[in-house]
Amino acid sequence: MTKRILVVDDEPQNISIIAEILERKDYEIFAALNGDSAVKIAEEKLPDLIIMDWDMPIMNGIEATKLLKKKTSTQNIPVIIISGVMVKSENLNMALEAGAIDFVRKPVDEIELIARARSMLMLSSYYKQTVDLKNRELLTVTMKLSKNNEYLTYLQERLTEISHGEDQEVVPVKAKINQVIRDINFKVKSDSWSQFENYFNKVHPKFTQNLLNIHPGLSPNDIKLCSFLVLNLDTKEIASIVNQKSNSIRIARTRLRKKLNLKQEESLVSYLLSVAV
Repeated sequence: MTKRILVVDDEPQNISIIAEILERKDYEIFAALNGDSAVKIAEEKLPDLIIMDWDMPIMNGIEATKLLKKKTSTQNIPVIIISGVMVKSENLNMALEAGAIDFVRKPVDEIELIARARSMLMLSSYYKQTVDLKNRELLTVTMKLSKNNEYLTYLQERLTEISHGEDQEVVPVKAKINQVIRDINFKVKSDSWSQFENYFNKVHPKFTQNLLNIHPGLSPNDIKLCSFLVLNLDTKEIASIVNQKSNSIRIARTRLRKKLNLKQEESLVSYLLSVAV
């Protein structure tokens, strides 16, 4: 995807020089002649990077940077300040304190500009991916909390019904309670796997498909067990996650080895790790 850069300078010639350098690297360029216009364009276009002159009329680069950092939509866009006059160390500190992430002196050196721009764009891309991942994780947690609250309400209603039900003699209370316990057990298993699967697929996105390409006859439970084993979890840990007895997991491992056609001397975990690569 083409990276978008906003170049801000009150001298159109300076914008042309910088734009010409960056366009050779296939960046899409926007332009603004002062800080006020830069803020408005940044809010509208949401560029990946802003290269901002310090000394400009109406609103200078430092004032514009401070304003950009106060706005939710633009606060994470990296800003490089450029200046041919404000070049002392205290000026650099002032720019960084305002929210700029880098500082370039005029006249602009082509190699330096490209290097700084590329570095800041990589940082911006990484940050966006990180924020996006965190947002997805937050959404997952929020949805999980919502579903758990719904389920707790459901259990409360079921237990209240059992406690005050009029058909106590027809259907024994013990049978009803046992059904609630089975429901809880099923939900614990389902939720544990769902949460694990979400994170596992982020770390090993190709594992399941690779495994099924080699062993298409594996069941969903086999896939689950393989996923746990790839992380080198022991039998006790797997049993705890899926809410089963350790002996059941040991039996499942033995059956899995047969399905994978592994010899006795072959390591199950090593084989699965080779598939995950």
